[in-house]
Amino acid sequence: MIKFSPNSSLPLVSAVIPTRNRPELVVRAVRSALAQTYPNLEVVVIIDGPDRSTVEALSDIYDDRLRFFELSNSVGGAQARNEGVRRSCGEWIGFLDDDDEWLPDKIWKQIEIANRLGKEFIICSRMIVISPNTNDVWPKRFPKNGESISEYLLNRTRFFKGEAQIQTSSFLISKDIFDRVKFRSGLKKHQDLDLYLRAANLDGIKFFFDENILSKWYIEQSIPTVSQNKDWRYTLDWASENSHLFEGSSLSGFLASQASTEIPPESISIALRLYIPIMMRNNARPIDYAILFLILLIRGEYRRKVSGFIRNIPKRNYASL
Repeated sequence: MIKFSPNSSLPLVSAVIPTRNRPELVVRAVRSALAQTYPNLEVVVIIDGPDRSTVEALSDIYDDRLRFFELSNSVGGAQARNEGVRRSCGEWIGFLDDDDEWLPDKIWKQIEIANRLGKEFIICSRMIVISPNTNDVWPKRFPKNGESISEYLLNRTRFFKGEAQIQTSSFLISKDIFDRVKFRSGLKKHQDLDLYLRAANLDGIKFFFDENILSKWYIEQSIPTVSQNKDWRYTLDWASENSHLFEGSSLSGFLASQASTEIPPESISIALRLYIPIMMRNNARPIDYAILFLILLIRGEYRRKVSGFIRNIPKRNYASL
């Protein structure tokens, strides 16, 4: 039973958290959602398959706003999120990955914006990005006038990540919009990007970017994630099948800056024979080629260390917020 706040004029917001076999992390995420200053909130956790340790951990949280559901079989992250929304009651949905956190005013500030703009907007905010090498605030910039979401996200103007970003734990979406797009079940990778691009291509859906820093995103941690699964053939097939979602030269930007990170050293020559022709046909910019070759030359952990060094650890310790 959902207990609504005394102020019934406030719309109910549902925090949807998918998880599997990470009880300590999901408890941290749940507590950050329950600590919101926004009062009319429920937290819906979908446990993606039998997971007794997570059930026990969540059972120790005594808060009527929390509901959790253990699925009989694993359905994957995308469908788990869809299941969470299906079982939620809110007018607005805030997704929270089980290894991320919300800052206390996240929902208050985004609902204020949503009430002003309307339900056709997806409200995106800045986030603290925490990695072993550095912590920083992303995105560094928001879309320019006339810049599509695909071009904003994928057409880099600098060598390292963080310039442009939407991250699942950082946005708020109305249930009306989500019912039109949903996460595509069965995708092994690129579930979030797939949703952003499809939403941007639907009439009547807009993105709004807010200056506030409202969540914590933990990256490059020593825990498995979907994005760490390296399968460049799958990624290339996904991009080719969905090429209609990429505007301008953003498909080239995606291949250069994201797909290339999945190429193992022994497959570089094969991948280049496939990537370069596609990039040439899709108006690749000089910086796309430069990023591609930089990623191929400086592999994995070395690239992350170089990135952290060049960014220089910020003077402010954002991780302590």
